[in-house]
Amino acid sequence: NSWLCFDFKGRVVHLTRYSVRSGPQNHLVQWVIEGSHDLNNWTKIDQRDTEHVSCEYVARTYECGGCDNESFRYLRLRQTGRNSSRRHDLCLSAVEFFGTLYDRTEAINKMIKEEQARRRNGKFDFINDIDWIDGFGPFDGIIAHLRKECGGNVHVCGIVKITCSSNYRNQCHQITDREWNDYWETLNDPNPWVCFDFKDKAVHLTKYFVRSVPRHDNLEWVLEGSNDEWVWEELSRIDARDRNGDYVTKTCKSSKESFRYLRLRQNGSGQLALSSLEFFGSLEDHSEAKESIIREEVLRRRDGRFDFIKDIDWAEGFGPFDGIISHLKNEAGVNVNSSAVKITYSSHDQHYRHLASRYGLTGYRITEDRSNSWICVDFKDKTVHL
Repeated sequence: NSWLCFDFKGRVVHLTRYSVRSGPQNHLVQWVIEGSHDLNNWTKIDQRDTEHVSCEYVARTYECGGCDNESFRYLRLRQTGRNSSRRHDLCLSAVEFFGTLYDRTEAINKMIKEEQARRRNGKFDFINDIDWIDGFGPFDGIIAHLRKECGGNVHVCGIVKITCSSNYRNQCHQITDREWNDYWETLNDPNPWVCFDFKDKAVHLTKYFVRSVPRHDNLEWVLEGSNDEWVWEELSRIDARDRNGDYVTKTCKSSKESFRYLRLRQNGSGQLALSSLEFFGSLEDHSEAKESIIREEVLRRRDGRFDFIKDIDWAEGFGPFDGIISHLKNEAGVNVNSSAVKITYSSHDQHYRHLASRYGLTGYRITEDRSNSWICVDFKDKTVHL
């Protein structure tokens, strides 16, 4: 990972191609060209895995494959493997860049105007720059927007409910305070966590910003989203290599779903410690998002396809007990075991002779105390793709 970095200071570069000229030996074989605004987050512009710049003092030019619209203050050439001599030396005679050179102030002003337009539509991002622009930096996302709306801490105001596995040092909701210069810490818990409940809102997350505490940087973190605090979808993962002892910004996995709950969880026992946490993406009205999901589910059910809406406030008629059996029961108007389906089981005690559920009996014990007990549902003239 030997590297060479160029800082264009008052300018930014939109790179389209570049040239490299080899030295007398130790020729380049594998490398990557990367761009950055802040020396912390790097974007891959071009990567070469099987090239061999083998001719002494001969220049070769390469087209860039990524970042069609982005310009960068910093450009870095980083060697990702061994050179032609099977060593790690980075040996070059010359490097040159081609593309468009912009005044950095003009580029930043353009980014600010674009971000202002996005925020009017409930979409939040931040401008990557070493001199973070006030109001558009990594502390100025969804939490900051809600904090301005309520005029204080979002948890204290009741807009967002922030909970955690435990509090050892300070309170977990303090990590959302912009001017806070301390940190929050859990007890030595198994898989410690902090969770954000956006209540009547949902977040479609694209990236997030974490400021950590250096001495706690040795375990893996996972960021997850949920709509019911039951089923969690992994959105991002951070290991110690991603963290530099101060802060890190991470882009999330692509997800079509927006989430009411966001949870940062540590993998393994220990103390989770954070100084600040901010989210970026789209902020949506949770009730509107749920209504849209209900409309989609109604259309699916007309085609004989059944799912349930994962939400802590299970939508009536679309919860985890409102699936295929419920549909058949409503059609038959009676207990499904007497008409639409046949339910059998491995054994039964003398007190319960039918499926113990909301569709008939109120008991909960069906089979005798035997290994590999089972229940079988025969849908008769129908089949189910589960």
